[in-house]
Amino acid sequence: MRYLIGRLFSLQKNCIFFFLMIFLFVSSNQMYGKTKEPEKVLSASAEVHISWSIDRGKTTNKGHLNLKLNGVMELNQAYTKEVKTKEISSFFPFLTYEPQTMIVQYEYAESLMDNEKEKCPPLKEEYVGNGTFSLGGDPGSVSRASLYIRKIASMIPVDKFSGSSGFCDYYEFFAAAEEVTVRGRVRKSDCTYETDEKDINLCKLGIRFQIPEDGRMTNSREWSTKTQTGSPPFKITVSDLPPFMGEENFHPENIAGGDVNYSVNWAFGEVDLVFLYIMRKVNGNWEDIEDNDELTEVVVGEKVELKGVVVPKEKDPKKGDWVIDGNNNQNYIKQFKVADDQSKSEVIPIKDEDLKQPEIGFYWYKGNKGNVKYTATVDGKQHTKDAEFTIRKPDYTVICDSSRPGNSFGVMKGGDPKLLNQWPKENRVDPKYEGKLDEKKELVGLQYNGILFLAEPLSDISGETQWVQIVDNCQLIQEYISDGRSSKTPPIDQNCKKGLDRVYPCARNNSFYDAPGIPTNILAENVTYLRSRMTFDLYFMFKPKKELSEWVPLKLINWKWDGDVQKVGKEWKAAECHNFVPKAKEYKGSGEAPTVTDAAEYPLWDQIVKK
Repeated sequence: MRYLIGRLFSLQKNCIFFFLMIFLFVSSNQMYGKTKEPEKVLSASAEVHISWSIDRGKTTNKGHLNLKLNGVMELNQAYTKEVKTKEISSFFPFLTYEPQTMIVQYEYAESLMDNEKEKCPPLKEEYVGNGTFSLGGDPGSVSRASLYIRKIASMIPVDKFSGSSGFCDYYEFFAAAEEVTVRGRVRKSDCTYETDEKDINLCKLGIRFQIPEDGRMTNSREWSTKTQTGSPPFKITVSDLPPFMGEENFHPENIAGGDVNYSVNWAFGEVDLVFLYIMRKVNGNWEDIEDNDELTEVVVGEKVELKGVVVPKEKDPKKGDWVIDGNNNQNYIKQFKVADDQSKSEVIPIKDEDLKQPEIGFYWYKGNKGNVKYTATVDGKQHTKDAEFTIRKPDYTVICDSSRPGNSFGVMKGGDPKLLNQWPKENRVDPKYEGKLDEKKELVGLQYNGILFLAEPLSDISGETQWVQIVDNCQLIQEYISDGRSSKTPPIDQNCKKGLDRVYPCARNNSFYDAPGIPTNILAENVTYLRSRMTFDLYFMFKPKKELSEWVPLKLINWKWDGDVQKVGKEWKAAECHNFVPKAKEYKGSGEAPTVTDAAEYPLWDQIVKK
């Protein structure tokens, strides 16, 4: 990289000198006075193949490196100057192009073989790697590429030098990138192997060649060299410029019969290709998902922002068609929304109009694999790009502790204090009681001794957690005396509907405790009997520690509670039957144990149940 930049600065100094001298010798030769402006974009492609077999006596290093560079270069107007004189109406002697997009694919393999006869296998080391990365045009970046077109000969009048100056019009392309990591294995002293990895700078390429009369900037070169080390040189340059212009034809040096072989071919010219990319927004920056495998790894609830991009950008229609997992809306959402007053929740799906935009944002809430495809129509032809994402989902186990079974009657203190005290205060959320429940300083009645839900992580995916409880079924059957006759309230669907259990969320972090009950000192005087039948859907939810993340459901716990109270004279007491449903292992009474399953859908409600 330093060598290439150094050559570039040296060349720029020479060019500035010639540029200043040209105004002393400008002629009216129409060949040099063309008014045609330079191409705004040029295609750029290059392939590099390096193979080696380096015998160092005790060891032989064998391997190969293949690089493929493809992209579109855009004219940098800031560095491209127009010359105008009396004789020349318009001339662009120095053209500078930088990547609109430049993708590099690499494939690397290397093995170090032991030439000495030992008890161990001959393979001492082995490294293999492949992947892609992109090059930009930022001068401050290590990973960058540039294409320069220098019309030095065209600037020098033929009638002054009679074509004998030796200067030529030429183009210069260079590409350099940061190191990549390749993984492998190394033989240990006991003849077994351990995993290893190393960083290698694979991309350092320089090309400086004369522009022929037909203007085609395409060529190829093959050569070999003899390395003095056990590793092949990857920094290469090729040139056919005259020696006095300061460039050797091959680097590394061309040595016939060497132990490292090089092959380079390239082409720069008018754009006849269309490139389609899927970019992902990460930390405010758009990155090509093919550049980094980590860009196609997501966690449930992580915001996925994608953009379809066509290069050259002049052909980008700025619209297309997205397909996400078949567009079934079954494992991804656009947003999970809870009303400000918590009165309802809703899942906002991806709509048809969202799928027509070049940019799209969504959340996967189920793990495993996800597939995304983007299609854009350019010049009447469809271009498609697809990608597969790995969706990670945290794993938790949920334990239901109902070790203090049954109901108790008396002053309601939130269930059994010993079990309640196991619920950390920082996990609790104020249930916001209203009406008579809030007015009474002390409540007396029947209360379940409590159940504690504990979620324990089984994976290393970090994030926030919360609990959301839906009252799925609720029967509040009251018996009261009216005009000397006994009556009961209407059925469940008329007096207790499905909805949010008081507050969203009902608890934070990894635990939730509940102890439903029937307060009797708030009941009407003429009520003589009350039966409560309640079924709950408790959701354990997760949100990853990433920007713009969303809550996703992980576990669904179904549990029930029954309670009956009756008035004997003027005193309330617990009824004999239906006094407990959640069943602990050591409890042999009637009832059903809570069930825990993976949540398939979001918790949805359209009202708050406050009874």
